[in-house]
Amino acid sequence: PFDLDRISLASGLSHVWEDGWQVSVGHALLFDQLDSVEPDAVLSDLDQGNTRLSFLSQILSLDRRDNFLNPRKGYRFALENKIASEAIGSQADFFETTGAFSFLHPSSSIPRFTLANSSRLGASWTWGSTADMPISQRYFIGGQNSVRGFRENSLGPQGENGSVIGGDLLV
Repeated sequence: PFDLDRISLASGLSHVWEDGWQVSVGHALLFDQLDSVEPDAVLSDLDQGNTRLSFLSQILSLDRRDNFLNPRKGYRFALENKIASEAIGSQADFFETTGAFSFLHPSSSIPRFTLANSSRLGASWTWGSTADMPISQRYFIGGQNSVRGFRENSLGPQGENGSVIGGDLLV
């Protein structure tokens, strides 16, 4: 619903255990240039022009799929937390947590049939002088990777003129 040009600098550390557990921590610095944002989707100064976001992140995941690139069975769980603060150079103060779970379960009674699911949950909160999540960090759904049959990022809360503004919760 808007044009986004981004320059990002990211760094991180990650450790993977043999049993599929992985822990990652990192820092990202994003320089966003937002254009063509519909006027009713603008909730704050962070929704247009140049924006700088800086956040620390942590990811905990467990991957028990049989193959990373072409899995046939198994499951994967991931939990990610991000915290952005003016104290680390961000123009916004917010906290975000997202969880994802997916599984593949082949049928033993119907050949070539597999039950599959992919679910995501997410929530974000602002504090301090930040009243609304920056539009580049809000949740948007629709399209082939979330709700098929709808245009990319076409579903969600709408502004006064019907523009999708994104949300603070994702299910």
